Amino acid sequence: MSLLLLDHAPLHLDVLEEARHQSRLQHYSAAVVTAQTAAEIRAAAALTELFQLRGVPELEAPVRHVLHNTNLGHEDVRRFYEALSGDVISTTFPRWSDFRMHARLRNSIVHEGARATRQEAEASISIVAALSGHVDAVLDARRTTF
Repeated sequence: MSLLLLDHAPLHLDVLEEARHQSRLQHYSAAVVTAQTAAEIRAAAALTELFQLRGVPELEAPVRHVLHNTNLGHEDVRRFYEALSGDVISTTFPRWSDFRMHARLRNSIVHEGARATRQEAEASISIVAALSGHVDAVLDARRTTF
């Protein structure tokens, strides 16, 4: 799957804005789940670009087949991201433990029927926005070094 660049905001930003909208509507659990979707969309686009920057775009499809998802909170996905980017995100991103907590909350909502509070939804949106910014900065740096 390739990333198509158009003259509008990247999809993950549109989805993150939808998470904010869900939170404003007091749909806090939906906001958390939607924020995680934005994080996974950002990670997917980052992995696509990193495979291209590394000169191995042909490896993307088989790796994605093995990984089954693009959640950076999943250890295998994180390891691939770290290997491709050189960014040990679990140590370089100061809010990594917050992101892991957000991902666990999302899983509890989706798989166990948990409900999020306003504070949890706001925290999830904030952490995903920060994670996205971190990945953006890493990619900006890698575009000049790879």
